[in-house]
Amino acid sequence: MRRGAATALAVALLLGAACDTDEAAALSDGAADAAAQDAGGDVALDAATPAPGCAAAKPLTLVAGRASVAGSTTGGTNEFGQTVTCGGPAGLTGPQVYYRVQLSAAKDYVIALKPAYSRAALYVFGGVCTAAAVDAACGSKGKTGAVSLGTTAGDRVELLFSPTASGQYTVAVDGRGAGNYGAFELSVEEYPLPGNWSCKKPAAFSLSGGKALIKGTTLGGANEFGAQINCGGAKALAGPQAYYRGALVSGEVYRLTLTPTFPAQLYVFSGGCSPAQIQSACASKGATGDALQVYATASTSLYYRAAGDTTVVVDSVSPTYHGAFVLDVARTTAPTNGRCAGAATLSLSKGAVTVQGDTTAAPNQFGAAVTCGVQAMVGHQVYYTVNLKAGTTTTFSTTAGFDSARLYVFGAACSSAAVDAACKSKGQAGLVSPLMHKGKATVVTFTPQKTGSYTVALDSVSANARGTFSLTIK
Repeated sequence: MRRGAATALAVALLLGAACDTDEAAALSDGAADAAAQDAGGDVALDAATPAPGCAAAKPLTLVAGRASVAGSTTGGTNEFGQTVTCGGPAGLTGPQVYYRVQLSAAKDYVIALKPAYSRAALYVFGGVCTAAAVDAACGSKGKTGAVSLGTTAGDRVELLFSPTASGQYTVAVDGRGAGNYGAFELSVEEYPLPGNWSCKKPAAFSLSGGKALIKGTTLGGANEFGAQINCGGAKALAGPQAYYRGALVSGEVYRLTLTPTFPAQLYVFSGGCSPAQIQSACASKGATGDALQVYATASTSLYYRAAGDTTVVVDSVSPTYHGAFVLDVARTTAPTNGRCAGAATLSLSKGAVTVQGDTTAAPNQFGAAVTCGVQAMVGHQVYYTVNLKAGTTTTFSTTAGFDSARLYVFGAACSSAAVDAACKSKGQAGLVSPLMHKGKATVVTFTPQKTGSYTVALDSVSANARGTFSLTIK
C-alpha cells in the first residue's frame, strides 16, 4: 500500500553479529539486512577510484526490485564545498561517491547504508548536478529527495523514499566532515509499505497451536494520535505505530514477546480506537490493557490476561525510533494463586514447609496501591496462606530468580488498603522484606501478636521483574 505523500524517514539499526540474523528475518517484507543478502552474491564490488563528481555518477540497476554495491569514499573529493547541507546544520564536507538509479513514482524504496566510518551521510535527489539543485532536493523532506545525517561506524541507516515523479535519481554517500570517509555497503530496494498504521486498519493475526509469530516494521508509519497516549508512562508515545488485532480468549493469559531493532513500546488493549479509550485501557495495568517498554535488540515479554479481542501495538516515544521487529504471541498458563482471595494454603510439616513458585504469568492485582511503606509493589504477585501462632517467631527465607523482588506478610482482608496497612506496620500486623537480589537468599522473621491465618505475597517493585523463586517457612 503506497502512502499518499512522499515520506522520508531514517533509522539507525545497531547490527552486531548476533542481531544480523534477527534483522534479516524481521525485514523479510522488503528491507532485509544487506549483510544477510551479501551471502546470496548480489552485491557488486565497487573497488575502482570514486567517480570525480555527481555528473559522472555510477549506474545502479534494480534486478528483481533490488540493487546493492560495496564501495568506498576513500580517495574521493568534496565537490560542492560547504554548499550542500540537505537541510542540516552544516555543509556536508566529506568526500562523496554518487550512484544513479531509475525509480518509479508508483513505488516506495528503502535506501540503506552501512558505513565503516562515523558521521556518514546518505542522501538521494532528483534533478541536475548543481550545488543549489542538489541542496534543494535532498533537503525537501521527501518531495524530490531525502537525507539521513550522521551514523556511527557499523550502524545501518535506512532511508525510506517515495518519489513523487518517475525518473533518474542520484544517491550520494558522503561525510559530515573532511575526515569522515571509508568503506560502505549500499542498497536500493523496492519496499511495499504494510499499511497497518491506523488503529482502525490493523493487521489481523490468529494463533495456531496457541502461538503466533509476527514480523513487522514501523518504518514509514505515522504517529496517529500525537501526544495523547502515554499508557501511564512519563513520555508521550510519539513514534510511528504498527497495529495488530487478534481474537484472544477472555480470561486466558498470553505472553507477548517483542524483539525490536529500536527502543520500542509495546501495548495492548481491548476496546475502541479513540485516544481516550486506548489511553484508559493501556494504562489500566492489566484490567483492559497493559504496556511495556522494550530496549533496542532486547527480547522482553508482557504477560496479559485477555479481555476478549485484543489490539497489539508496537510504538515508541520518539519519531526517530522506528524500524523492524519480531512479535511472538503465545498462550500460557497463569498460576492459580495469582490473586489474594485465591491464595494457596501451606501447612508446616515438622515445623517447616518449602514451596517453589513462579510469578511470570501472574497478574498485578492492586496496581501501585500497595507500598508496604517502602515502594509501590507494581510487579506480579502470587499469594500463600499459613497458620501462625501468637508469640512464636517464624522465619521466611526467599531466594528469587530475579532482581527487585519483595516478600510481604499480612494478617488482613484482601483489599489494597488493608494489605498495605498490615505489611507496613513493622511487625505489628505484618512486615515487608528488604529488596532482593537474584539468586541470593533473603531472610526475615515475624512474631505475630495474634494466632490465625496470615497471607504471604511474593511481589516486586518493577513491572518487568518476575520469575521463579523458592520460599521456606519455618
